Amino acid sequence: MPNEQALRDDNRTPTILYEENGEVRRVSVLKPLPAGEHFLTVAREKMGGGKEDLVVPAVGKRLIVKGVAIAQQPDTTQGAQVLLGGRVIHKVWVNDQSGYVPMRQEGVVGEKIEIQNVAFQGSERAFFIVNYLEV
Repeated sequence: MPNEQALRDDNRTPTILYEENGEVRRVSVLKPLPAGEHFLTVAREKMGGGKEDLVVPAVGKRLIVKGVAIAQQPDTTQGAQVLLGGRVIHKVWVNDQSGYVPMRQEGVVGEKIEIQNVAFQGSERAFFIVNYLEV
């Protein structure tokens, strides 16, 4: 784990430390924080109410949601949500929007990622972005 000794270099700039291969490393422009596992991104615009599949895993695979963002047009009357295996994992309500929300929501084998516009009127729209892994 990063320790107090790693900070004793008279660097007054706020910094982030992380451990890699047993060494304490400092985040910099030349050495950014490792992003971790590679993931896939899917985006969809949905108009009107209802639910639809966003990602269906291959047979015998499961999905891990790494992050979500939802934006609704300004005059929407209800909410938009992302579901994993039927469970709501992220939601915005009444003409709201979210920035990117990192997470780690794990599904079981065969569970799909769905999007839903709740009680939207005809032409009301929401835009969904989901980062995920298929394992």
